[in-house]
Amino acid sequence: MVDPINYKHQVMAVVVVHQPDWQDVLANIDTYLSAVDTLCVVANSPLTDTQTADLADRQLHLIQNRDNLGVASALNQAAERAESMGYRWLLTMDQDSSFLPLQAQELIASIRLAPPRAAAIGADSLHRPEPVPRFHSVPYLIQSGTLFHLPAWRAIQGFNELLFIDAVDHEFCLRARDAGWQVYVYPSVHLVHRLGRIKKMPQWLFIFHRHPKTGITYHDPYRERFVFRNNFWLTRRYAKRFPGWATRRIGYLLLRLLYALILLPEKRSRLRNIAKGIGQSYSFHPRS
Repeated sequence: MVDPINYKHQVMAVVVVHQPDWQDVLANIDTYLSAVDTLCVVANSPLTDTQTADLADRQLHLIQNRDNLGVASALNQAAERAESMGYRWLLTMDQDSSFLPLQAQELIASIRLAPPRAAAIGADSLHRPEPVPRFHSVPYLIQSGTLFHLPAWRAIQGFNELLFIDAVDHEFCLRARDAGWQVYVYPSVHLVHRLGRIKKMPQWLFIFHRHPKTGITYHDPYRERFVFRNNFWLTRRYAKRFPGWATRRIGYLLLRLLYALILLPEKRSRLRNIAKGIGQSYSFHPRS
């Protein structure tokens, strides 16, 4: 593997935290801290004195927000700081994501091979690492485990803060592609990514999935409003430009609706938030 030390000076990492399981956050940070030059924690909920001291012990930067400003705003705050400090790339992480040993270093080292007009390079959270390094152009990347190219972030005016949470990564990638940039997955690197809670299901139900799956993931019911509002708005905006992505996204939303109707807890609250999100999507006009 190429020595990532030659590239880490170009990279600042950020992890956005909100009411975190603190020991898990620290353990996850330790899987990528040595791979980057600087790490910034953006806290969207108050940290205790002990938690703040833990960050100081690790010589980490802290941005403490008084209120929960959402993921997009937190990422923009970190990107502004990274750009002002002279970095070219921002590695964005969720509080519940981590890397296998040496995988973060390999992702950072992939910068040397970055294709022209690459707005983002992301790890693969669904499959085992591939042995041969390569880039694969994709419609979008998830925010966690992705290197965002700061010149591209600046050129397309950052993450859309009015989305608050959910589909922030999809929207950024689609807007970047619409502006002539590209996004790539780097499948030699695997991201360990936990997405909410898991409801275990028989594996035969997922026989047609393209990746291993043992159950369905879900969040608290209030999140359904953001999921459906943001994704309905996005599909209407980009259906003509990216019909394949839009078709798959509508399928994803229909599946979420089916899960809410049949499988997930707090059905009434979940369905109420879904209906609210769909309704709000028609009057939702975030800046493009």
